[in-house]
Amino acid sequence: MIKSLKIYTFIAVLLVISGCMSTAPSQDLAFRGVNNLDEFIGLYRNAGDAGDAGYTPYLTRVIWPGDENINHENIDSVRVITSDDNSISISAYTLNKVVKEQKYIEGEDFKITGGRVLLDREAGVAGLKGEPLVGLYYGSSEIGLDIKGNAKYRSSGGVAGLAFLFIPIVVGENRTVKFERLE
Repeated sequence: MIKSLKIYTFIAVLLVISGCMSTAPSQDLAFRGVNNLDEFIGLYRNAGDAGDAGYTPYLTRVIWPGDENINHENIDSVRVITSDDNSISISAYTLNKVVKEQKYIEGEDFKITGGRVLLDREAGVAGLKGEPLVGLYYGSSEIGLDIKGNAKYRSSGGVAGLAFLFIPIVVGENRTVKFERLE
């Protein structure tokens, strides 16, 4: 009886695979609501604090994720200034020299939702292109300020469905990173 119960438990564990991963800085402070772009003005450390994530996140990777011309590891800091009421200019510095600069316009390049800048949001159906998983997925990323004024980035995502059409699977992930405000 006990042996068959162990076998059924083992099979149940194999059939229902679920997991969740979460990383956060050692002092993960709450987001504060940002009401206008002037609140972002400042100089931020490029290397972020993701707690025990096992990697170093860079603010420049959040801002310019697909730019292969940037050596993110060599960038010391990122400065944010406002150009007018609805735009910001972001500059990346290596040894006090600007290595990348770009202007963003609110409403065209980004929007502030709930006191945070929404960077990405997606949802859809997996398995349409031959993946071994059939199911639903979602993902989102946002950046804002914590209650002490440091930049705070959060990305989250998940998937639920059937792997190889018979193994139920549910996986979720949340990553939070703090980028220290230097001035």
